[in-house]
Parts: sequence; C-alpha cells; structure tokens
Amino acid sequence: MLVQAKDKCRRGHFWVLVADRDHALFRFTPRHNQDGPKEFLRGYKGYVQADASSVYEELFRTEQVTEVGCWAHRRRRFFEAMSSDRERAMTALGFIHQLFAIDEATKDLAPGRRTEQRRSHAQPVLDAFRAWLDSEELLVLPRSPIAGAIGYARNQWPALIRFLEDGRLRLDRELDLLGGEGARFEARVTGTSSASPSYCEIGTTLAPGMQCFLWFHTSM
Repeated sequence: MLVQAKDKCRRGHFWVLVADRDHALFRFTPRHNQDGPKEFLRGYKGYVQADASSVYEELFRTEQVTEVGCWAHRRRRFFEAMSSDRERAMTALGFIHQLFAIDEATKDLAPGRRTEQRRSHAQPVLDAFRAWLDSEELLVLPRSPIAGAIGYARNQWPALIRFLEDGRLRLDRELDLLGGEGARFEARVTGTSSASPSYCEIGTTLAPGMQCFLWFHTSM
C-alpha cells in the first residue's frame, strides 16, 4: 500500500474475503500475519479457500474451518518450472487442464448434481495425477523448480481435492476485484482501517469481473 505522506510511510495489508454470489469484503490490518484471518473469521464454521500461506495455518487448525486448496496456485508453480523441465511441467499442466475443463462443463448444474458429476469425472484424473506426482517425485532433481512444484502439490493434496465434496466449491480463488493482482493505490492512513469502507463498496459492486481501478478514480 502506498501512503501519500512520504515522510510517514507505513506498510499495510488488505485482506479480500469473497462470500456467496461473489460478494467481497475488504479488511485492513497494519501487519500481514495470522491474527487477521483468526479475527475476521472468528466463530465461522465451514469451508475457507485460500492459498497455502502460513498466515492461515492457525485458522485451519480448528475443527470448525475446513481448508479448500487453490488449483491456480498449484498450476502457477508448474508454469514456473517449464523453463527447466518442460516435459514434466507440461504433463502436470495437462492434468490440471482436464480438471478445469470438467469444472467448466459442470458449472451450470444444480449443486447436488454438480457434486456427483464433477466427482465422477474428476476423480480418475486426480488418481492418475497423484500417481504421476508420487513416481516423478523420486526422479526429479532435489531443489529444482519442478521438484518444488511436485512437492507443493503433494503436500497440499487433501485441500486440493476437497472441491469433490461439494459442487459449490471452486477449483481456485482467482477473482479480479481490483484490476488484477498487485494493483496499487494511494491512501491517506489516518486510522486503523480508514480505507476499508470504500473498498468494501467497490468490491461488492464490481466483483463479477469488471475492471474497477478506473471506476475507483472516477467515482471518489
């Protein structure tokens, strides 16, 4: 986050929480640590989809919250490994592409029907992919990009396959709320969360894919 007063620069973090129907909630904290998710989701029971960041570990230790993995993050690791091991990376991406194709083909089904259909088609792909990961893990060079991608997927496997449990769960958490990942903005920080209300409104209004960065500048 950029603070307008350069001589009083501070770092901060905006957390984006997306609920049903892509309603978004933004919360500001001065630090990026485990306290944020624990406080925002205090008392919540159900699924939470996130990346594998350590800031969520304490949240997922409770029995009330069930972790759902993000396939977009796993896919990104294999993309990054293409420059050093293209063949293995492309094989992994092929498996992941099949999962997204199945997800897309079943998206218009009722949740119960989608749970059944998506599971029946995705489970064989997941079984084959996991067998491939386990075998290739023994062959790749340690500390290579492809080894990191394979290890990352294997470590996160229970969370990654959780989408099979309910047709309402997504394969990934990617959602363009602020004009793309890494969008920057200027704010004058006068309190602990002075910028949150404006971003709350923007996120909730524009979550279904609209580019909202220009809207922000023309509406404030």
